[in-house]
Amino acid sequence: MYGNVQAALGFFVEYKDHLTNEMKLEQSLTDPCLYFEKDNQENLKLMALTHVDDTLIAGNEKEIKDFKKGISERFKFRDQGILQKHLGVTYEWKHDPKTGERLIEGTMKNLVDEIIKKYKQVMEREPTEYGTAGKPKLSLKRGAEEEKNLKKKEYRSVVGKYMYLVTNFFPEGANAARDLTKYFSCPTKYHWKALERAIGHLKKTRDTIKITFRKPKELRMTQSVDSDFASAEDHRSISGNLGTIGGCITDWQSQTQHTVKPVICRSRISQCDKRSSNDHFQKQPVERNYK
Repeated sequence: MYGNVQAALGFFVEYKDHLTNEMKLEQSLTDPCLYFEKDNQENLKLMALTHVDDTLIAGNEKEIKDFKKGISERFKFRDQGILQKHLGVTYEWKHDPKTGERLIEGTMKNLVDEIIKKYKQVMEREPTEYGTAGKPKLSLKRGAEEEKNLKKKEYRSVVGKYMYLVTNFFPEGANAARDLTKYFSCPTKYHWKALERAIGHLKKTRDTIKITFRKPKELRMTQSVDSDFASAEDHRSISGNLGTIGGCITDWQSQTQHTVKPVICRSRISQCDKRSSNDHFQKQPVERNYK
């Protein structure tokens, strides 16, 4: 599986054929890694989500048991029980003390500690704790020529880990991650100082970096979008969005727009159009299986 470039694809094709042909699951037209099982009335019974050779299953106890039995007829697998950890994310199943509602709390404390430790190894000192991660404003031109490419490999490593954290569980750091990644090729002391602010913020808020997943109040998706005007160094606008389904956060982003817009309204319209397409993409499996 891990020694051949084609192995993962070959396994996926074989796994998909078994799920769809032998076990009669329906593959999502939107996401090929998502599979559904329905009854004769087209009511959803089970969902299975695959990632390389891992499978996450959601359904009632009987359907999950039958699914595992069907898989065992073709593949050997290890049953790891209720979801506890996947792709570096630790999941803790809890109940809301006020309402008694079941919820899942996801954290990545190990990665936060790894980022802080990596910074200490490179800079040989503790990062200073900051309240926010947004200053100072960075530039390619800032810094003397002899200061450029300062520990470039280490800068890429630390910022790369920070990006992975932001992508999975830290929407508050999206703007800082967007800014820091633009200087992989020529980091200076100013970029390292900005990175210290971001990591110092991680250190200060380590125990509060988490996302809580609850049962959606309703199957209604929203996208909150905003954009500034020509604030980037090359006069492009910076946009951001936050998506939810039934009040539960599903996605977030901070991005420099691809082109320069002459007025702010065009900048915002462009971002709204882009996020509405993404919203439509997310709606398809929901509308297909929940009526």
